[in-house]
Amino acid sequence: MKRFNIPLDPGFPEERGTIVWVVRGLLFLALLFTLVYFFITNSDQSVDINFFGKSFLGISIYWIVVISYLLGFATSFILAALREIRFHREIGRLKKDVARKDREIGDLRGQGITLNGVAEVLLGLGQPAEAREAAEQALAIHRRLEDQRFAAVAQTTLASILRWQGDLEGAQELAEAADAKQQELALPVDRLATTCELGHLALARGETARGHLEEATRVVQELELAPGSGLGQALARLGRAVEAQEAGK
Repeated sequence: MKRFNIPLDPGFPEERGTIVWVVRGLLFLALLFTLVYFFITNSDQSVDINFFGKSFLGISIYWIVVISYLLGFATSFILAALREIRFHREIGRLKKDVARKDREIGDLRGQGITLNGVAEVLLGLGQPAEAREAAEQALAIHRRLEDQRFAAVAQTTLASILRWQGDLEGAQELAEAADAKQQELALPVDRLATTCELGHLALARGETARGHLEEATRVVQELELAPGSGLGQALARLGRAVEAQEAGK
């Protein structure tokens, strides 16, 4: 499954942020040096100020510079605080968006799993056309989500339906693809159902499925699956089919 990784500040990676702070530090030192030099060379200077109709006479230039500096610092601090607030609001919005997308993906995955189960039930009821439609929809959903595990499960279900419909070549292709992916992802429980399906396909072609039965039996024993479980029953069905073929029935 895909996860959404949202960088906290895409425009300012760690290295760039360090450079920015170094430049800011150098600019601050340069400004401080300029102010000290200005104070030393102009300590005896004064100016008159007219501010909104009010006159201030003989104000030391020292205080003018200090007040200007403090006002500039306050303005910079306020702007930085506003930027930080906007930044955290944007992060909050992105996190909510990610959470919403995760919920949507979870709902869609659940829909695909449900459709796969419906396909199995419909096939058991002898409705292969409806079962195939449901299985194909489930497979399309899992492929859209790039969910390789459940896509392989849906492929196995669809392979069973195609075998029932007589399309052994299409069924074999789907089952082999599912088996390869389940081996790659190390999913022995999922692969057990696919192994049983490959066994039934071998029997449908008139070949022996003893190897598939032995492999499936070994996995059931290793995983200690109950005979009454869904996979335990799948193994039992394959066993009966192999015995029937070997007995010439």
